[in-house]
Amino acid sequence: MADDGDKLTLAGAYADALLDLATAAGKVEGIAAELDGLAEVVRTQPDFAAFIGSPVIGAQAKRDSIARMFNGRVEDVTLRFLQVLADHERLELLPVMAEAYRLALDRRIGRVHVEVATATPLGDADREHLRARLGRQMGGEVVLHEEVRPDLIGGLVIRVGDTMFDGSVKQRLTHLREQIIARGTHEIQGGRNLLAD
Repeated sequence: MADDGDKLTLAGAYADALLDLATAAGKVEGIAAELDGLAEVVRTQPDFAAFIGSPVIGAQAKRDSIARMFNGRVEDVTLRFLQVLADHERLELLPVMAEAYRLALDRRIGRVHVEVATATPLGDADREHLRARLGRQMGGEVVLHEEVRPDLIGGLVIRVGDTMFDGSVKQRLTHLREQIIARGTHEIQGGRNLLAD
């Protein structure tokens, strides 16, 4: 059984190939939506998940069933992709592949996902200003994922991938507290040194 790293690598390879086919067909976003829907079916329908993951049901039987279930309901490119997955016994990776496809699409068109946490909800004007400013800095289309966290008091926390910028009032107060403690510790230590002399 492949580990998670192998699954992600494999899903990425399949996603890149599918994105090339979807681009050629001019159906990039539509296929992304179909993959998201199919991944949701796998996550929420235990019978379907058991069917596609069953080692007892052969590839051809899965391929035929996929054709009956989805012919005329999804794009031809998506249907052929599902059948290729069936042929290679990879259908159970569908949720991972849907995510990998979205990531590949985002990379290709320069879309950047940014997590933003604020103490209160962003207003429309603030949201657009932030999106435009981040877009200029990152050189791409920014998709904001907003979270309201009253514990921040004010300001905002921005995360892009593994990089975080914390401009919250809470962080500033924490930093100020650390400076006061450090200064106090230094002064106390200095006083001890004077007494020791």
